[in-house]
Amino acid sequence: MILRRIATAIKRQDWFQVSIEVLIVVDGIFLGLQVTDWNTGREERVLEIDYLSRLYQVIQSDIVEFDKLEHWFEIKKIWL
Repeated sequence: MILRRIATAIKRQDWFQVSIEVLIVVDGIFLGLQVTDWNTGREERVLEIDYLSRLYQVIQSDIVEFDKLEHWFEIKKIWL
């Protein structure tokens, strides 16, 4: 539909209408790409939060394990 209107405008040499139609198409493409980028960024932030949450849990678990090992070494040190 748009291509037909652009072709008709070119045949009539209505350059103002041609430029407006091309501008509309380019703006539509730009807007579509921008929305895709926004969505990708949002998905990456959600994934980042998930990764950080998991990393926090692993670090907390490691801290507990290191505390247990430290306590165990203190007990071994007393017996030696």
